[in-house]
Amino acid sequence: MSHADTLKSDERPLNGRYRLDHFRNSWRHCHLTSNYFATLGQKQPQNLSAYYLCSTVINELLELVYNQCDDVTRFELDLKVHDNQFSVSLITPNDTHLGDLFSEFQSRLDQQSADQAYLSELQQETTHPVLGLLQLAADHQVRFELDTALHPVLIARFAGAV
Repeated sequence: MSHADTLKSDERPLNGRYRLDHFRNSWRHCHLTSNYFATLGQKQPQNLSAYYLCSTVINELLELVYNQCDDVTRFELDLKVHDNQFSVSLITPNDTHLGDLFSEFQSRLDQQSADQAYLSELQQETTHPVLGLLQLAADHQVRFELDTALHPVLIARFAGAV
């Protein structure tokens, strides 16, 4: 499934395009943006578990961009929610470094379980930039996909907790 799929009748899409230099003004922009997306993506605001997981997934993706890209990087964040199923896409046109990082991350998950990859990373002297994503895959069953048809797109799919 591509990030450009057609919308389902009850799907709530949310999209934002950003320049990293705007985020560099304050680390809080990652947190504020993730909370904003999580809030608007909720059909039932009382579902705090889904809200926190959605916010955490988005925040981890934003922090990855914040820490791994240079100031001229432009990126897009896309959230789709359908029947308590969430899909968050991080689209990074023209950023080969992040595309390579996504490919390496996906390769690790293809070769071993999320739990094994996460535990293995925790035992390293220096941690890999995707440690937070590995934790989400291991602890919250977030599934990651890489779509490189047009440009690097890392897609995180997860169910909102009931």
